[in-house]
Amino acid sequence: MKAVALAAVLALGAGVASPVLAQTQTQTPAAAADKVAPAREEAALRTVIAQFQAGKPDYDQMEKPLGDAVKAQPAVVTMVQGFGALEHVDYVGVVNGAQHFRVGFATAETDWFIALSPSGKIAGLVFRPAA
Repeated sequence: MKAVALAAVLALGAGVASPVLAQTQTQTPAAAADKVAPAREEAALRTVIAQFQAGKPDYDQMEKPLGDAVKAQPAVVTMVQGFGALEHVDYVGVVNGAQHFRVGFATAETDWFIALSPSGKIAGLVFRPAA
């Protein structure tokens, strides 16, 4: 059941991110190779993970379609809570305009993709088990 809920949010999150990703400036392959984490996206990711783990997502920090998708899938927040303590956040690079981070928890290793809108809100947020 949890996998189904996760897939639903991932699909919605990916769909929400598409217009933003088209507008988001992407890095060149050389810049992505430097692996310097973008500060705004990393800070937003750390914040949203902490909010999920506390069971209190701040929907005002998300664009409305993403916030609505997260509200509709409360099992996703429960799933992130089940990962245990956050252990590391490592920048991987850019994927289709979204910033890719490898995030390790006490009981899970995950890949997260985050895109911010021009207003600085989270427009796209996707996570999955680490590949």
